[in-house]
Amino acid sequence: MRKVLLDCGSHQGGGLRGMIKENNMDPTWVIHSWEANPHAHRDFNKKFQNSNFKINSYNAAVGHEDGTITVNIQAGNGPASGKGTSIMSLDEWRPVGTKPFIETAEVPMINFSKWMLDNLKEDDYVVLKMDIEGAEYNVLEKVIESGASKFINKIYIEWHSTMFTDKESYKKREDKIKEHFSNNNIEVYPW
Repeated sequence: MRKVLLDCGSHQGGGLRGMIKENNMDPTWVIHSWEANPHAHRDFNKKFQNSNFKINSYNAAVGHEDGTITVNIQAGNGPASGKGTSIMSLDEWRPVGTKPFIETAEVPMINFSKWMLDNLKEDDYVVLKMDIEGAEYNVLEKVIESGASKFINKIYIEWHSTMFTDKESYKKREDKIKEHFSNNNIEVYPW
């Protein structure tokens, strides 16, 4: 059985460090890590370049379809941009108490459910960490619809329904996704 970590929204690596510790991971794990923010992706790769872990690192957004997408990037600490990133439209995305979005970048976007169907096996043990700033709703609904959720054993997720102008609608979608996970014995932990 292959052990696989799918790190969606790796930012600068704090989440990966947490996953390694939380799941007692060793270098036999297969790690795939996606980060849409090019600044954070660069920093992530620098931090893990001498790691004992083999990390497949992608500067791409995790989405519900293949293509390219414009990401919104927040002001960072120091001279580099890149504290946070979102692919959500700024018309509906309202993170409270965060730095302003000052930059955009066009990056590849992968159809995450298709990626899962093409790259995972049913006997894999899959841990999914997802912190993708509001895109989790479209992505996970597509994962469920495609049948790719059958690969997930455990998910750590940060939900962002409170950061939308239409909070109630996103909370209902969140509850429906959680119900699917519960009905299919997928362990869910807050991130």
